[in-house]
Amino acid sequence: MSWPKAGVMPYLVFLIACVVYVAFPSNHFNADALHYNLLAFMSLYDPSVVLRDGVVAAHLLWHLLASIFLFITQPATPLESLYLLRLMNIVLALGSIFLFMGLVRASAGAWAAAWATVILAFSQACLRHFLAVEVYSLNNLVLILILMAVHRATLAELRPGAGRAAAFAVLSAVAIGTHLANVLLVIPMLLFLLWRGREKRRVAAGVYLLCLFVLAVSGVVALALLSGRDLAGTLSYLMSYAGVKTNYLSSDILRNMTVSCWSVPASIMDRFTLWLYIPAAFFVWIAARHWSIVWKDHWARFLLIQLALMGALVTQWDPENMEHKIACIPVALLLVTRVQALVAPRPRGSLLAASGLIAATVLACGLIFGVRPYTRLEGYEPYRQSSQIRRQSTGDSVVLILSPGQTAESVTLASMTFFKQHVVVLDETQPGTAAQVESLRDRGFEVLRAAE
Repeated sequence: MSWPKAGVMPYLVFLIACVVYVAFPSNHFNADALHYNLLAFMSLYDPSVVLRDGVVAAHLLWHLLASIFLFITQPATPLESLYLLRLMNIVLALGSIFLFMGLVRASAGAWAAAWATVILAFSQACLRHFLAVEVYSLNNLVLILILMAVHRATLAELRPGAGRAAAFAVLSAVAIGTHLANVLLVIPMLLFLLWRGREKRRVAAGVYLLCLFVLAVSGVVALALLSGRDLAGTLSYLMSYAGVKTNYLSSDILRNMTVSCWSVPASIMDRFTLWLYIPAAFFVWIAARHWSIVWKDHWARFLLIQLALMGALVTQWDPENMEHKIACIPVALLLVTRVQALVAPRPRGSLLAASGLIAATVLACGLIFGVRPYTRLEGYEPYRQSSQIRRQSTGDSVVLILSPGQTAESVTLASMTFFKQHVVVLDETQPGTAAQVESLRDRGFEVLRAAE
């Protein structure tokens, strides 16, 4: 039996990813996923709810897409809509993986495309959020489309003019509408236009900024008209999410970076994070030795700047959370594969074996720690707690009182989704809880105490 040719390998990897993603969807949904699902389901009966919820401002296009998708499919229950949105999420994720595979193949070759696609598709952060319900599948799809446009513009015969700058502005606006953090794309985009434009670089940069400004103003005005707010209220709404999330920022920069030293590699290999530092150190050494070659390459330079900006954000913004690293993974892999292609166009057998070993380890870790534990609904803690509440109660409205030290994150949302039961979770150690309990009891709520 002979090994398949290198040109076929990326497609085999993608086929494996398709099988795993379709056969083993996640049954664990975080509080954000349950919230997004109920929001989209409610929009079937009241479309304006999407423009009133504070979380929508950070990733508006995902919520609009989810609402449109549910309007077409018409789910009967929140549970049905949850599984439909999970399907949509998986399809978007597979689309982003396929485009990523093609982009790496174009910039670094077939073998690099094969092992890089394994790492992206089976990294812990991507598996846990691509197989459930989250905004990151669409975000990565849009990000890869932008990177494809930039890569095409790095070709020698293509010089960015006013038309290409306007197209980049449209893509940037779509990316920002997909996720607010993509505003960071503006800086590397602007620098790229200044590098590549030559005599037209100032015109290209000016057109890019002007078009982006016009699109931003038009978007705010359109949102104000659709939501019935004035411009000041619309701007306040758009900034509300950032205001809520400021608690994720702290002034302890060193502590945040220390935490990120664990969470960044953990987003790829979970508990085997330390092993990733060996190939990472080797890559940094190779890139430093060939710095003049790397920096002269427009594509590698764009990726390096984009990764530096995104890395600075994710090391300081909620550094423990691996989901924020999802957008960094494809950029980092594109940079690594590009550097490899620049310094070793025909890599030695040892380099091929090392990259294959890393990819195989990521695949194994992904299946063991990122797929298998999340396929069973019974292992999903909010579902288990909601199921227990359902068995203990006689009605559809329940107050669950926690004992000191207990937490019940997502139980309310899970109860509404899986059992159509309205559960209010209260902590008796908080002031005013007793009055809240009596008020809810008067409204017909059944009062239960959480099990120790």
